Amino acid sequence: EAPQPALDALLDARGRVGEIELEDYSPQLRASIHVGQPRELGGDYVGVDVNVAARLLEAADGEEILVSDRALGLLDSDELKVKRRRMRAKGTPKDLTAYTVDRPG
Repeated sequence: EAPQPALDALLDARGRVGEIELEDYSPQLRASIHVGQPRELGGDYVGVDVNVAARLLEAADGEEILVSDRALGLLDSDELKVKRRRMRAKGTPKDLTAYTVDRPG
């Protein structure tokens, strides 16, 4: 499935989380998007694509949305501010490239 609706929802949610005002606390939303074909095994999902999604999320900083190169290829990147970010993580392909995506401006 195309990741554009997921990205649109994340950008909206991140903006809404930024509006939350709590005493001595500023919540932040970090997220990742990857597309692939995980395998279902005993009611759980496993495989390289699951690892990629998890490692992208672990690598994201506060307020950051990281997407895999595969996901970026399916997004309307002309409408996005995109910054390349190399990463190496256990259980992921050696050539994995991640991108920080945001709205321009």
